This record gives sequence, structure tokens and C-alpha cells, in this order.
Amino acid sequence: MAGKGKELNPRGSVAALLGAKVRRARERKGLTQSQLAGTLFTSPNRVAQIELATDPPTFKMMKQIEQVLDIDEELEELWHLISKQPYPSWSARFLALQGKARLIYEFAHLIPGLLQTPGYARALMEAAQVYSEFEIDERLAPRMARQEALDGGSPPWLWVVLGEAALRQVVGSREVMREQLEHVLRMAQRPRVHVQVLPFHKADAAALSGSISIGQLPDGDRYAYTEGNYSGILVEEQESVTRQDILFDRLQARALDQEASAEAIREAVKEHST
Repeated sequence: MAGKGKELNPRGSVAALLGAKVRRARERKGLTQSQLAGTLFTSPNRVAQIELATDPPTFKMMKQIEQVLDIDEELEELWHLISKQPYPSWSARFLALQGKARLIYEFAHLIPGLLQTPGYARALMEAAQVYSEFEIDERLAPRMARQEALDGGSPPWLWVVLGEAALRQVVGSREVMREQLEHVLRMAQRPRVHVQVLPFHKADAAALSGSISIGQLPDGDRYAYTEGNYSGILVEEQESVTRQDILFDRLQARALDQEASAEAIREAVKEHST
């Protein structure tokens, strides 16, 4: 028989309710997380993530769980509710952790959310509507509100490594890009914000497919979040976080220093001004 494991409040969120339903159905079947994982051709850790609402299932996996546990489409209704939340379900836990972090390390080929201007963020969201329909303003306001953490009396330390593509590729328009890069330059002058640029010729193949965000919480625990095209993976197991630490350190070592990075950003501003 499966053990009870860590309890989750099903009233905490839609994802938590879905996770609680999966756990109850699994236990009624007398299955352990490992046994359920075997029938789904996934890992026990993935089942745990679903039951703890840290990473809800994909639509395909959700339907497989319904079939294996005889839940009769109970999960599908909840899954669609999760997909309509202001942030995609796979990023909700990450955003909650980032809001508490005292140290944040970011690598991206786009300007990361904590440094985005409203115009840049809106342009990205407009482009994302090719995947699904959503109200842009409902997502834009929370994203901008996240940046308030950088304006408080004791903001987190923020280290950002930008792939050169973040400077060159046009998001929205050249005017949007110029305003965005000027904003990055202003933010980089803050004592707790450190921005470096990783030139194209210094790119690391291990980081070409997406972004990396690593954070350290007040109690010393760390997390890592990797994101690709409309998908994300949150890692809280410390050995796995360390692997992302090593990759970020490697990227930072390849990047230009702060002074040279600022000059590269200024040059990009001039390019977007012509």
C-alpha cells in the first residue's frame, strides 16, 4: 500500500486540488507513486510533482492518469482551469519561490521578466498568443508587479547573463528594443543588479535551448528553473540544482565583464536607433 506522504491543502489552488485528487485515487487503487509512475512510463518524482502541485501534468499525461486510476474526466475540468490562470501552471511554483529569493541568477536569450519594460513584455505576450488565447493585461500586471521586489528596502541580489541575441533580435519594434535596453542599462547601475553579456562566439551549447533561473531562499535552500518554448521544469533537489549552478558559472565565466557588457548594450541601443 502507498504511504500517505506529505499532505497538501486541496483548497490552496486548482493545481493542489488536482494533485489531491490524483493522490486519493492512487491510494484507493493501492498503488505507490513508483507503481503509478511505471504505468505512465515516467519517474516517481514526476508523480510526486503532480501530487504536490509543483508541476501539474501535461494534457496527455492527465488523460493517462484518468484512464489508469478510473477517474472519469474529473481531472480534465481542473486541468483546463489551471491553463487559464494568469501564469502557466508549470511556472506558478517557480514564481512563488522567486518572490522569496535573496539571491537570483538568470541566464536567458531574452530579457528576463525582472528586467522587462511593459512594452517589451507586452510584445512577448502578443507573440505567445499564437499558442493560446488569453487576456494580455491579466498577465502583464502581475509580471510588472514582480519587479517591485527590486525596489524595496532590501532587494534581492540579481545576477543576469544575457545571451547576445537578447540585444540583437527585435521584440515588438526597434523603439521597444531601444527603451528596453536603456532600462537594462539603468538597472545595471544599481548596486545589487549585475548584468553581463554572453557574445555569440562564446555561446555554450548546453544552454542554447532555453533559459536558467537559480535562486537562494532566506533559509539557504535553493531552486533552479529551466524554461524552453512554452514549457518549464522546476528543480528543488539540491544535487540537481548544483548542476545548474555549474552551468551558470560556466556561462558567467565566458561572458563579458560588466564594463564591456554595458558598452555592448549601448552599441545595441545605437543599432536600434537607426
